[in-house]
Amino acid sequence: MNPGSDLTPAQWGDKVRAASSISGPWPLVSIWHGDADFTVRPLNLTESMQQWTNVHGIDQIADVDETVAGQVHKVYKDTSGTPRVETYVIAGMGHGTPVDPGTGETQCGTAGAYILDVNVCSSYYIARFFGLDNLDGVPPTAALTSPTDGATVSGVVGVSANASDNVGVERVEFLLDGALLGSDTSSPYSFNWDSSTTNSGSHVLIARAVDLAGNVGTSAAVGVTVSGGSTGGSPVTVVFTNENSNDGYVKATATGGSPAVGTLESTYGLAVGRGSDGKFNRSVLSFDTAALPDGATVISASLTVSYRSASGDPWANPAGNTLVIDARNGCFNACTIETTDWAGAATALAVAQVPKFTGGNQSSTVFSAAGLGAINSAGRTQLRLRFSANQTSTSHVWIGNGATASLSVTYQP
Repeated sequence: MNPGSDLTPAQWGDKVRAASSISGPWPLVSIWHGDADFTVRPLNLTESMQQWTNVHGIDQIADVDETVAGQVHKVYKDTSGTPRVETYVIAGMGHGTPVDPGTGETQCGTAGAYILDVNVCSSYYIARFFGLDNLDGVPPTAALTSPTDGATVSGVVGVSANASDNVGVERVEFLLDGALLGSDTSSPYSFNWDSSTTNSGSHVLIARAVDLAGNVGTSAAVGVTVSGGSTGGSPVTVVFTNENSNDGYVKATATGGSPAVGTLESTYGLAVGRGSDGKFNRSVLSFDTAALPDGATVISASLTVSYRSASGDPWANPAGNTLVIDARNGCFNACTIETTDWAGAATALAVAQVPKFTGGNQSSTVFSAAGLGAINSAGRTQLRLRFSANQTSTSHVWIGNGATASLSVTYQP
């Protein structure tokens, strides 16, 4: 359990099948884990998910990836669309059961030994997943308040809505021509839409409210006309998954001396920051971006990584430290991880930052112009993660290994 075993989904599934003479139906499984649990490492959540998705005969790609009560929630569905497995990662929680003391509809529990007040009642959400809740079936109401129907808009547009429900609104989603723009979990519900990335002309906005029981209410459609938008084809966004076989981390002294490839990737993930051995870790992620069309103009890009665990707060050591991304058009050296990647020449340095996070997934800031220019439409693009300043004591973060990182690239055809 610390660190736990790393098996394939099929190997885990075989253990369940070997332990039981039944062939199904199998139970729904809800898996909860604190990302600061050092008794049962967070790795075990992934292994449990792999086991039970395999038992249910479904893949390990989440069909739902969202935030519920401020926590990362993923749902894995079968081919008919029925949820079979769900996972929750509770930011900053150690070893215990999450509760949210109080008398509200979604609250429960009293804090105690291994009963941890983290503002989310696991029993409530598990009961909902199992279909045991007794919430009403009345959907929420939603109404767009801005922009108004028939408005002409340009640049960054504030989109806002009112929503209400007899129990409680969980979130409001904003859709443009049926595609999700963004969402907001607190009133007043709003989202900033950069209309310059949308084709000039007529479009339709809708607000969609979701209540605590999962009921959905949709606003009346609002028609708007975009002025000063794109004039060519619509921008296209492509999401690339990292190539696990080429990724890894390298540690070295503050000046880059005595570099060595990290050996704890399979157990903890990819390290960034100062380790207990006094060396400084840098991680490299590789993406095959050759699917980008020749001649396409890249207009935006960002990196998303997942959190595994941490030692100390590397963003605060020294104060104001930043986790930055170096970009390489092609590979830093050979495309597989090697010691020279620690100091290998980048096409562009510090093209974006990954803000501090303590759980779930985190997206970087948008790449700089130099970073956009480093994205390779003819082959691989490699990204190196490092802290801008060297920590003065042990302080590092472990990010997810395997195919858990993604590079989102938006281009104009």
